[in-house]
Amino acid sequence: MPRIRLTKSAIDALPTSKSDVVYWDTGCPGFGVKVTPNGRKVFIVLYRTGGAGSKLRKYTIGPYGRVTLHQARVAAQKVFAAKLEGRDPAAEKREAKLRIVADRVEDLLETFIAQRLSQNRSGGEIARLLRREVGKTWGGRSIHEISKRDVVEVVTAIAQRGAPVAANKALKATKTFLRWCVGRAVLDQSPAEGVPLPSKEVARDRVLDDNELAYIILAARKIGGHMAVSSSCWLSLDNGAKRSLVYSGQSWISRNEFGRSRNHGPRTQRPTLYTCPNNRWLCWHAQTSPGHLSSLCSESSTSRNSVEQNVGWISSRG
Repeated sequence: MPRIRLTKSAIDALPTSKSDVVYWDTGCPGFGVKVTPNGRKVFIVLYRTGGAGSKLRKYTIGPYGRVTLHQARVAAQKVFAAKLEGRDPAAEKREAKLRIVADRVEDLLETFIAQRLSQNRSGGEIARLLRREVGKTWGGRSIHEISKRDVVEVVTAIAQRGAPVAANKALKATKTFLRWCVGRAVLDQSPAEGVPLPSKEVARDRVLDDNELAYIILAARKIGGHMAVSSSCWLSLDNGAKRSLVYSGQSWISRNEFGRSRNHGPRTQRPTLYTCPNNRWLCWHAQTSPGHLSSLCSESSTSRNSVEQNVGWISSRG
């Protein structure tokens, strides 16, 4: 193989032949440019993984024109430095290409949904959100191509549609997904780390007034024989528990001297303090189940006279 001093003018003047010809640089042994029969010129590096007699490795830097001579020399020096550290840059490059083909976002996302989200109560909702916002946007791309800017663009697009809460949920779910990829050694670092929530979330805090409570109680009373349903309405009104907690019986209530109730359900995120007319639900039970009035008053520490005096509260709205 010919050896020449590689310069821009020398590379431009290199002739083509019937087969590939590599012109090695006299100033940097192992670095050269390959000229193909169709005139394409490519920078390459040739090195041995071990000492003398070990296997030769060829590392392709890139085509001349897209890669300048100076950039090619710098890349060649990095290859030689990696070889001195005991690494194999050519093998690392092949493995990186295989990872890009294998680690597709949509494939990893479906694996994450099957292995992680299937165990959560809200897994179905989060899976739909990820497929719609992340899977469609990043479909066909490798997870290694995703940058922090890609994450920000996805979340910003959702917020600009007028859905700030959905944008926050999408960012939280995306961070969980990318951290899962880090845990599986697919990624070294999550590109979503450090991305702030696009909007500030404000907890909803609203208490039904007496008229609204009356309408709900009257509607529950009209249900008739469905006592399980009507009783669950009272429980929701009295302690602020979610419907799922009422039906599963996994909430309990403690009262204080101010006539308020605090929900200590194990699935609630924080206790909520609110006002509740504790004796008026007894009025409703007094009308629907008169035989149980004494036991209800005893359990709630409410006097029978107090209950009977407030029966008109519901009747007046019926």
